[in-house]
Parts: sequence; C-alpha cells; structure tokens
Amino acid sequence: MVFRRDEAPMTPRVLVVNDDPVQLHWISETLRVHGNRVTAFLRSLDAVEFLHGAEPPDLVVADLHMPQLDGWKLCRLLRGEEFPQLADTPILVVSATFSGADAEQVSKSLGANGFLPLPCAADRLLREVGELLGDGRARDLPLLLLAAMADREADGAAPPLVSGELSGYHLEAPSNGETVLDALDRLAPAVVVLVSGPRLEPVVATLESIKDRFDPPVVLVARDPAVAGSLELLRAGADALLPLPLHAGELGELVARARRERALLRVEDVLEARTRELRISERKIRGLMACVPDGILALDRHLRVTEFNSAARLLLPGCELPGFRLGDVVHPEDMEALEEGIGMAVHGTMSGVEVRVPGRRPGSDEACDRILEVRGAPHGAGPGEDVLLLFRDVTEERREAERQRAIERRLEHTQRLESLGVMAGGIAHDFNNLLVAILGYAGLARMNAPPHSDLEEYLWQVETAARRASDLTEQILTFSGAAPVALMSVDLGALVREMTGLLRPALPSRAALVIEGDAAPAPILGDASQLRQVLMNLVMNGAEALEGEGGRVTVRVRAALPGEADSVRTIHGRSDGAESMVCLEVEDEGAGMEAATLDRIFEPFFTTKTDGRGLGLAAMAGIVRAHSGSIAVESSPGEGTRFRVFLPRAMSEQSLGYPEVPLSRYATRTPLARGTVLVVDDEISVRNLASDALRQVGLQTRDAGDGIEALRILEDSPDVSAILLDLSMPGMDGTAFLEALRSRGIRVPVVLSSGYRLQDERVRGAADLFHAFLPKPYGPHDLLRSLRDAGHEAERRRARGIP
Repeated sequence: MVFRRDEAPMTPRVLVVNDDPVQLHWISETLRVHGNRVTAFLRSLDAVEFLHGAEPPDLVVADLHMPQLDGWKLCRLLRGEEFPQLADTPILVVSATFSGADAEQVSKSLGANGFLPLPCAADRLLREVGELLGDGRARDLPLLLLAAMADREADGAAPPLVSGELSGYHLEAPSNGETVLDALDRLAPAVVVLVSGPRLEPVVATLESIKDRFDPPVVLVARDPAVAGSLELLRAGADALLPLPLHAGELGELVARARRERALLRVEDVLEARTRELRISERKIRGLMACVPDGILALDRHLRVTEFNSAARLLLPGCELPGFRLGDVVHPEDMEALEEGIGMAVHGTMSGVEVRVPGRRPGSDEACDRILEVRGAPHGAGPGEDVLLLFRDVTEERREAERQRAIERRLEHTQRLESLGVMAGGIAHDFNNLLVAILGYAGLARMNAPPHSDLEEYLWQVETAARRASDLTEQILTFSGAAPVALMSVDLGALVREMTGLLRPALPSRAALVIEGDAAPAPILGDASQLRQVLMNLVMNGAEALEGEGGRVTVRVRAALPGEADSVRTIHGRSDGAESMVCLEVEDEGAGMEAATLDRIFEPFFTTKTDGRGLGLAAMAGIVRAHSGSIAVESSPGEGTRFRVFLPRAMSEQSLGYPEVPLSRYATRTPLARGTVLVVDDEISVRNLASDALRQVGLQTRDAGDGIEALRILEDSPDVSAILLDLSMPGMDGTAFLEALRSRGIRVPVVLSSGYRLQDERVRGAADLFHAFLPKPYGPHDLLRSLRDAGHEAERRRARGIP
C-alpha cells in the first residue's frame, strides 16, 4: 500500500513503513501536511524492494514490531553493505509495543538515529523528524573514546596507537588530567577502546567501574600479550581483546562486531523481559477467560477456532475439536446474520447478534434451542485477520421477556375488553329504556286495536321486532358481564353428556362430534343455562370452521394442569391454582385463524362470517368472566383451533352463591293494587308509557324524574299505594331512594325496574328493600303482573312481621 503525492522538488522525501494502517495513515498525513513528500508501505519487504531502485530518501520512519522484517532488522539491513547509499540516511524507529531507554539504546546501536514511542502528539513527531532532517547533529558519526592507561593513571593524551583512518566513527580522547571514567561521563561514547598498561589490576578495576556506571562496548588493547589473553579481563567486562600493534581496519571491524553483539544482548534482554511479561499477562488472561461465564472463541480469518474457554465448550459443543466450524452448531437460518456480524468485527466492532444452538432445558434432558447473543472485536496481529467472539446465553432472559410481554398483552386485551364491556353495558341499559317505550306503546295500541284486524297484526310485528332487539341487548349485557348468573354446583361433564343429543343433530352431516374424558364428577361453580350457551357456541363455531370439508369437533372435560390457565391468550385470569380449576376443551380440525384474527375474536361485533353479528364469542367471554374463569385459545392457519375454558371447581355439590328468586314470589293471586302509583324514572318516555298503561286499567299515577322529586311527592300525597322505581338515575338513584323510604318508615309495595338483571350486584344489594323486580324492556302486561306480585309480596312480609 503506497501513499504518494506530488510536491515541490526540494521537499524532504520521507519513507514510512508500518503494518498498522491507522498508525501509517496518521504518520504519513501528519508529515505530508507539514511539507514532506511521503512514500508509505504497510509491508517492510515492499519498502526494501522500493529502496533497491529508488532515489535514497532523506528520512526513514520504521515501525519496530512488524511481521517478516521488523524495525531493528530493517536498521541492520539498511546500514549494511547492501545499501551503501543509505549509510548517511537517518532512521527513526517508532513503536507502540516497546518504550524506555533500553529500546532506544538497542535501536541506536543497530543503526537508528532516533526512537519515538507511540502514541504521541503530532508536534513531538514533527520535532523528532525536524531534528533528523535539520542541522545534521543527529547524523553525527558514533563517538569512539580512545584512552590509554599509564602505569599509575590514565593520562589525557591519546597515543598514536592506531594506524590508518578509522572510518565511520568520530574519535575522542580524555582531556588533560581527565580520567577515563570522567571522559565517559562527559562524552557518553558509543564504544570505548581502552589501551591497557603493563599491570592487570588497574585495568580490571577500570573495567568493573565502567560496567557499574556505563554500558558501552569496551575493546581492550593490551601492550603485553600475556594481558591480552587474560580471561579475567573478559570476566571483568571487556567485549574483545586485541594485542598491539593494531590496524584501523581491524579495530573498526572489531568495534562494529562488539557493538552488534552488545546490541543483540540488549535485544535478548529486552525480549526476555517482554516474554516474561507476556507469559504473566497470558496466564492472567487465561485465568480471566476460565472465570468468565460467557463463551469466548478466537477465530482465524478462515473462521477456524484457535482459542476457547471452558464456557464455550458448554455452549458450543465440539468447539475444541479440530475442524470445528460455527455452522456445525448454529441454526442455518442464523448463519447469514452471524457471518455478516463477524465481517464487521474483523474491521471494527460487532454489535449483538442472536443465534440459536442446540441445547437442553435447565434441570432436564429435554432438548430445546438455546439463544446466544454474540459480540465480537478484532483479535490478532492486524486488521482483517483474527476475530474474538463472546457468546452469552440469553435464553432465559428472552423467555422471561416474552412471558412479560405476554402478560402485558393479556392485561391490555383484558382492559380493552373490560372497557368495551362497560361501554356495551351502558349502551344496552340505555337501549332497554328506549325499548320500554316501543314495546309498551305497541302493546297498549294492540290492546285497543280491533281484534283480528290488520292493525293488531302490524302492532304484533312491532312487538316481535322489539323483543328481538331486547334479545340483542341481552347478548350485549352478557358480554359486559352484567347478565344474571345463578352460581351453583354443576357437573360440567354431565352437562356436556346431556347436551350431546342436542348438539349432534345441529352439526353438518360431515362434521363428527367426539366426546372424550372419563365419567368422574367435575363440579364447578356456574349457571347451567349460560354454560350450555358457552358449549353450544364453541361446538357450532368448530363445526363451521370445517367449511364443508368434514372433520372432527372434539369436546373434553378434565382437571386443569399446573400452570395451564396462565396461557398467552387468557382473557380473564384466576390465580387460585390449577387444582381448583376444571377445563372445558373444544378442538376442531378446521382452517384455523391468523394471529390478527385471533387477537380480535372476543371483540363485540367483530366477525369473519357474512351473516354473523359478532356477539357469540363476545357474549361467551362475558359469561366466563362472570364465572371468574378464563379462556385460552390456540390456532394457526391450516392447524385447526383449540379453545380451553377454565372454571372454578365447586368445593361441594351444594348450591353456592345467590339462588334465583322463586317465581312464587311474583304470584298473581292478590288483587291488583288500587289507588295512586308513583312512577320514578329519569327517562320521560318510560314514565309516559308506564303512566298510560296504568291509567288504562283504572289506576291513578304521579311521576318523578329522580329520587329527590319522588320523596317530595310522597310527602304531599300520602295516598300513594305502590311505586315503580328505576334503579339507575342521576342525583338520588333507586338504591338511595329505597334507603330513604326505610328511614322515613314509608311502607308501600315497590317494583324495582332496571336494564340490569336481578342477579346484578347493584340489584342484589337492595333485595330486602323492594318487593318485585321488573327487567327492562317490558310491556304493559309485564308491568301489571309485577305490580300484582309486589302487592302479594308486601302482604306476605307484613304477615311474617317483616318491615
């Protein structure tokens, strides 16, 4: 990789070689911006090939730690015989791996002119480069100290001991009166040539002092051949021994060899120290990897595993075997995303990628997919090579998150249905008030129409349509949970078996009804009539789902399994434990439903049928909620549908809850009440209808729009003999009015009327304060019959001494 740019001819030429593209780009651009012509290489061998045929650069900037040919080897190569044209070219060694005085000394001893640890600021890099390209001080030849030892001390003058020119070195000698050690301290030479005296002891002492305080190579030149061969001098620190006379060429070669050997020793020391550090670091890293609970894999550029920890062996079985590849365990559908993520990790970072691998459920041998989150980063000598992957098992986290989302969906769905139920109940209540007027006035008109006339028939049709509308409001009330529920012990299994004879003839000829389950009693708390409606709805829906293709609709009654009631699509939950629930299961082999349809099947007025009203399942959901039960649904296209209804198990076979009010309570054996009837209702149409119907049978009426107005009328008209009272009114409602009657000691028969049903909590709460109940909508006959029943109940209470 070469970065070139054309600059002015006098621009300094700098060759930069660095295997790290980030460092290479930064150094090259920094030098280029500040007026240098830069030629850059990622590979040192490419730089060497370039130098063979190119004009020598003014400066070489080489990275120390590079593959194939590192910075130190490059220095030795460029200072050797192969590149005589580069003998005076300064070399700057940079390193992000090594630093300190040792690295700097080794670099300079091998031919470099400067050393710069990375990272560093740009101004420091420019300062180092400027000095090397500047006044030539950095290009000065290595300093050689030549000193001779006299019999007593080292004298200052350098004797003419060397014949010939000593090229490649700048020679210095101690000043007059200066000792060898003082000269070393002043000059800091690259090498010392010490000419010994006739006595061995001073020479040994001087060598030892040099080694204690300094570290240049020392070549000892001995006048006495016996001294020259002394091993004691070598042990004292001399790098080489030569006898006199000495030729400059021999000395130069020997000094160069001594410097190389000393440099190599320093390199070995540095490498040995760094190797120890790396081994310690490696042990620490391996210890950390062993302690990390996440799986760690190191992959080469061919995605082969080079390193792994113990957690990886558990998460990725077989990763320790030769030839293992991630595709051997990762789900095929997830490999594309994983390989794309690894490609990103090779050149940067890899965000979380989730993959599936084979595994087992915790604490069991059941096989199941485990979900692993994978992250990665580059790992190795350079970018585009190895990659390090971290695998974290997030299976339980994802399952818990999915369970939490399911709970939130159920809660949202339940709240939405409850809101719809409240709204539907209110609409049905108001609609019933309107139907009172329609049904009542149609009845009054029919009573006054000529018998067997067309008018009588027309009015009968109006009444029939109004009653059908009343049935529709009853279904809406059932959905809202406001329909009457008489809770008592019902054997659900027996109820299913009893309904079989009614259900089979109602199914299409190609639909088979299958009843499964044992004959053991399955007592639940429920209203038998409404439970039959639930069963009928589910079976008929299952039969219609077969779409004429034929198949089975299977009905089962059984005890609920542990945790079974906590289904994803439960409409209304109950946390009494599985042992207190009974499950009614209806399963068909039909076309099934998509998820979008499944989410809406319990909404009122939602239907997929061309002739449906969308209230069947909505009403069923209301019934189940009123029974404190829950519903779970499973369906998918082409797989059929399974409904599971969970209902509370009865503690005994006795009737539990509120029983139906006996019909004898509304017997008509008493004469019709006489006098004035007070009609209390906030709907004027209802008041008018009731007043007209009562006046037609000879009764007088007064009417009031709320409880407060009715109390004022009672205070002014003590002749009131009966009261027709609406339950839900603004201001003082029916319950508050009944309490006020009791507190004032007013004892008259009261007929309570409401769009809600007798078993509704609002009605049951006032059960001992009224005498008859009249559900809306009602006709004239219903009104008159309820007044007679109220009079009879009032007489019975007085006979028993009940206020």
